[in-house]
Amino acid sequence: MRKKINGMLMGAVVMIASFLFLCSLVSANSLGIDVSNWQDSTTQYFQGFKDKGATFTIVKLGGSGGGEGVHYKNPKASAQLASASSVGLNVGGYYWGQFGSSQSQAINMANLAISDAQRVGLKTSSVIALDYERGATSDKEANTQAIISFMETIEKANYKAVLYSGASYLRNYINVDEVGSVFGTRTWVASYKTTSLQTAPDFNYFPSMNYVAMWQYADNFYSVDGNVDLTNLMSDGDVKNNTPVKPTASNATLANNTVDGDMTYYVVKSGDSWYSIAKKFGLDMYQLAKLNGKTINTVIHPNDSLKLKGTLVNNASKTYTKTSTQLVTVDGVLGYNTILQLQKLYDMKVQDGKISNPSSLVKVLQKHLGVTQDGILGKNTINAMERKAGLKHTDGVLTRGGFTIKYIQRCINKGVKPF
Repeated sequence: MRKKINGMLMGAVVMIASFLFLCSLVSANSLGIDVSNWQDSTTQYFQGFKDKGATFTIVKLGGSGGGEGVHYKNPKASAQLASASSVGLNVGGYYWGQFGSSQSQAINMANLAISDAQRVGLKTSSVIALDYERGATSDKEANTQAIISFMETIEKANYKAVLYSGASYLRNYINVDEVGSVFGTRTWVASYKTTSLQTAPDFNYFPSMNYVAMWQYADNFYSVDGNVDLTNLMSDGDVKNNTPVKPTASNATLANNTVDGDMTYYVVKSGDSWYSIAKKFGLDMYQLAKLNGKTINTVIHPNDSLKLKGTLVNNASKTYTKTSTQLVTVDGVLGYNTILQLQKLYDMKVQDGKISNPSSLVKVLQKHLGVTQDGILGKNTINAMERKAGLKHTDGVLTRGGFTIKYIQRCINKGVKPF
C-alpha cells in the first residue's frame, strides 16, 4: 500500500513539474509567422497578424537546389521585411538549401543567402535560417557536417544561424545534438498537431528533441505557418531604415528591357500593368509603384518611364525602440558563436569559432586570469574562470548549461571582457 501511495505521489510530482514547465514555456514564449512570395507584402497584411498576437516574421530570402534552381531570389522579400518591421514586428530570413552532404555547395549557398540578406537590408545579428527539407543523403554525419559548414558561414557574416526542418527529417537525416554542440540552441522544428486552424501552440504535442529554439506548431495560423519562439531567438531581428529596392531578374532581362540597357529605367508598353512589370523584373509591385511616387491604383500609360531600382526612405523604421543587440544566446553552451564572439572581443588574429588544443584564445584568457599560459582549457584554468564568474565552490568543470558559460555569454552581450 505504501509503495502504491509513494508511486502515486511520485506520479503527481512529475505531472505537476511537467505542468509548471509547460506553463513557464507558454508565459515566456512569443508567437510569429513565416512568409514567402506566396504571401502579401503590405503593412496592412502584417498589422493584421500583429493584431492576432504575432511578434515576429521570418521571410524567405531565396533558395538554391532542387526546384529553386541555381539561385532563386524572393522578389517580395524587401517589401515583406520592411512592412513587417514598420508595424513593430521583429524580422529574420530563411533560405532553402538543397545541398545534401556537399560542404562546398553548402558554403556557396550560405554566401548566396548572405548576399540576399544584404540586398534586402536585413541587419546583422538577425536570424538567417537554413531550410533543409530535401536532398539529404543516407550519410547522416556527412549531412550534418555540410549543415555546420552552411551555418558557420552565416555566423562569420555576423548573422544568427538557425537550422529549420521537420521533426522526422531532423531525426532521420541530421545529428541535431552535434549541430547543437557547435551553435547551441538554434533548431527550428516543424511538427503539427493538426492541419486545421491553430491559434496557439498545444505543448502536449511539443516535439521531443534537444536544442529546440523555435517550434513551427501550425501550418494554418490564419492561413500561414504559425511559430512559437521559445528562447527569444528573434528578439534582435531588424532591417535598415532605408529600404533597398532592386530587381531580382537576371541582368540579361534588365539589359534587354530597359532604356539603352541601363538596367534602371523601363518604358511602359501597351498592355502593361504594375503587376506584369513587377513580375517581369522580379519586384514587389507595391514597392515599384512607391519608388515612382505612385500607388498600384495609379493608371500608367504607354511611353511612361518607370524607375526599377532605388531606395525607399524610412519605409522600415520600427514603431518602438529596440533593446541592445544580443550577440549570443545565453544558453550555457560553449559553442561556435560564443567562441567566435570571444575571439572578436579579445581581438584574436584567428577568428574561427573553435578552441584548438593548445589554443591562442585560451592563452589570452589565462593571462588575464593569472594562471599558467599553456593554452589548455584544463581544471586550473576553469577553476579560475569559475571564481571570476562569482562561484564560491568550484569544480574545474564547464558544465553544459552551467553558470560560468552563461556568465561569459552575458559579458559578451554587454561588450565586456569576462576575464
